Amino acid sequence: FNSQNIANTVWAYAILGYNIDPIKLRNFVSKTISMLNEYTLEQTINLLWLLAVLNFESFDAANLLFSKITECYNSQGNNEDDCRNISTEGLRQLHQVLLWYEENEKDPLFPPKLRKEIKLAFIAN
Repeated sequence: FNSQNIANTVWAYAILGYNIDPIKLRNFVSKTISMLNEYTLEQTINLLWLLAVLNFESFDAANLLFSKITECYNSQGNNEDDCRNISTEGLRQLHQVLLWYEENEKDPLFPPKLRKEIKLAFIAN
């Protein structure tokens, strides 16, 4: 599997509400983290969203994905993965991630400007 295959598989699991065996999920997340540099910003958001949707037990993995997203966002788009142009769907997924963090009494420390974009995407039609 390459990063695109994994991202597509993850997205399908989350959308379908597929219940993944916890051991398989841990292995899947471990493989994902080992390939983190291969993922685009949108793929990384999808992966983080999956952890939120499945209420994954480890925030260590989520925090690694979150760090990549905020690092990219804070870079002001100075690379080929235009970090300042997160899709509306991606922003809505990040809103769900924020709720997951809050529900588990964690603070992801999203940059204020990104939080504002997330909120605007959530309330938009």
